Amino acid sequence: MKSKHSNHLRYLGKNRSQIMAEIGNQSNNYLSDIWSCHIKTNWFGMKTLWIIFFENGKVCKIKIKKTF
Repeated sequence: MKSKHSNHLRYLGKNRSQIMAEIGNQSNNYLSDIWSCHIKTNWFGMKTLWIIFFENGKVCKIKIKKTF
């Protein structure tokens, strides 16, 4: 089952306000150029995070990180 956040490429080029409206603030500093977003935790406890990079106020890159 895919969540509504599974297609991270659709967020490229969006500004901070658009990102916050879709995924929420999640305690990110609004003016920061790097945000983190918790996407899911599987049954084993592994977390999937997006690291969102902004350039000139728009999303330029999203990295997916899996961690415990």
